[in-house]
Amino acid sequence: MKHMISIHVTLASDVGIHFDYQYELYSSLQSTIKRFNPAISSRIHENRGVPLFNSSSLLPINFVGKPSWTNARLFALIINTVYPDVLDTMMTALKTGTTLVLNSGMLKVVSVEARENVLDRIPTLPELKCRGPIVIRENGKYFRVGDEGFESHLISALKRKADAITGKDTNVRGIKITSAHRKRYMIRQHGIPASIISFILDADEDVIRTALIYGVGSKTQMGFGMVAVKEE
Repeated sequence: MKHMISIHVTLASDVGIHFDYQYELYSSLQSTIKRFNPAISSRIHENRGVPLFNSSSLLPINFVGKPSWTNARLFALIINTVYPDVLDTMMTALKTGTTLVLNSGMLKVVSVEARENVLDRIPTLPELKCRGPIVIRENGKYFRVGDEGFESHLISALKRKADAITGKDTNVRGIKITSAHRKRYMIRQHGIPASIISFILDADEDVIRTALIYGVGSKTQMGFGMVAVKEE
């Protein structure tokens, strides 16, 4: 499996960003990419298989007043990809000074940096934490933590993506959820159940590596499903 590049973007806003920003941010990012590389934009839009990148949520890093979402004015955004052409396009489109326009405000790129992540050593039984809420959908139905059978559907989603990407019959032996929050987001006027969780994953290295690179579950290009190894 290829090496992953993480694009770390710092974004500033003069106003608070509303909670259900995911589709607006994705659309603005797509419009910005399209100006520089229409072919990449089309590939992203038409992709129905392996995601070309995995985006985190907006991660607040500075506030006006007390730390709360409505008071956040500076954010980190992380984008993981293994595709050199996607990396080059993102770095060009998100250069310092670029503005991403949302309905609730504007996000200005303060800085952008690409960092190589070599995932040659995969930890045994890692505890993974969310950098974006996880959306699990199977057979047309959404599942979130606390729903009956959520763990089995999460295991199925992890294996299904790893199998599709690696071409192998991978094995997920089990998971143990260590923290959990139920969430619900509005995307294009549809309520999407999601979960913010940390979990210990007992699985083949290919499954863990796939989750770290491509994200977990659905809508991973839209700010959902990014996970990272939880540090001690």
